[in-house]
Amino acid sequence: MDLHVIASSSKGNCCAVTSGGNTLLLDCGVPWGAIKAALGYETRRVVGCLVTHEHSDHAKALRDVMGAGIDSYMTAGTAAAKGAAGHRLRVVKAENAYQTEHFSVFPFKVRHDAEEPVGFLVGCKETGARLLYAVDTCGIEQAFSGLHYILVECNHCDDIAEARASSGEITAAHYRRLVINHMSLRSLKRYLSVCDLSLARQIVLMHLSDNNSDENQMLHEIGELTRVPTVAATAGLRMGLRLCPF
Repeated sequence: MDLHVIASSSKGNCCAVTSGGNTLLLDCGVPWGAIKAALGYETRRVVGCLVTHEHSDHAKALRDVMGAGIDSYMTAGTAAAKGAAGHRLRVVKAENAYQTEHFSVFPFKVRHDAEEPVGFLVGCKETGARLLYAVDTCGIEQAFSGLHYILVECNHCDDIAEARASSGEITAAHYRRLVINHMSLRSLKRYLSVCDLSLARQIVLMHLSDNNSDENQMLHEIGELTRVPTVAATAGLRMGLRLCPF
């Protein structure tokens, strides 16, 4: 299984996971043309798109993705908020598992200011690898075990955001929205500390704030806590998600 981060920021989020030549999109928050270009215009092998919620930076290209004949998986709340309909719409419910030909998909509840947001636990049928994808959330309600790869929001450092709010660099409303809707370094450390990471191979920190984060601090603290190799997502990042060699 291979990971390609097409975009990861407040401007747009989209990743592609590929196994056996079959690609699953994780969100589609950038223009369809940019997604096609990132995939080398090999869109015939895209077997699905998982949409976490309706906000534009995660679902901008949804209409075009569905128009290209790609099954798109989202909750009823997300579909209604985005106005998604048609035979390519696949409505999912949190805590219910779904199967495609090449991947298993388990949506789970997350907290965010959207209608019915979810994260996704993706299983690769070819290799048995399990990948957690959770972005645009202040918290995940369910602890998981048996994870191999973790793509998770680490939006801001608490001390930086607090200092900028105190100095007036960001408004009180901006600070409240940041804290209520986005995962901080402190919150992510608290979440990872209750997960079984014994099989984890890689953590990828997603959706870092341009002004309220310190990438080096985040990488150091998450790596020190988990003892799992940790990188920050950047557009164009590619990595092989391999279970072998052990």
